[in-house]
Amino acid sequence: MPVDGGLVMAYFMSAANNFNLTPGTFVGGAAIFWLLVVLAASLYLLPSLMVLFRRHHLAAAVVFVNLFLGWTVVWWFVGFFVACTTPERLRRATPVANAPAYSYR
Repeated sequence: MPVDGGLVMAYFMSAANNFNLTPGTFVGGAAIFWLLVVLAASLYLLPSLMVLFRRHHLAAAVVFVNLFLGWTVVWWFVGFFVACTTPERLRRATPVANAPAYSYR
């Protein structure tokens, strides 16, 4: 069932308005609310952050999928799986020390 963005925004606005922010009161509820918003956004963008920090060769595709299709959860896991794969630059064969330069075939 699709979620109406206006309803989600209305929920967050009502939750923010329910905090008692009169002078001299505890403001910890607002801090916890914004901490949860930042944590949720970080978790949602985790595959994008992973590919960007690792300089993955499929970074543009993962960021696109994560931003526009990550809300479907299935594509978030696809992006996370791709982000966990080894970047192409690390997959290249490195020469082994003292290995012969010829083959016995």
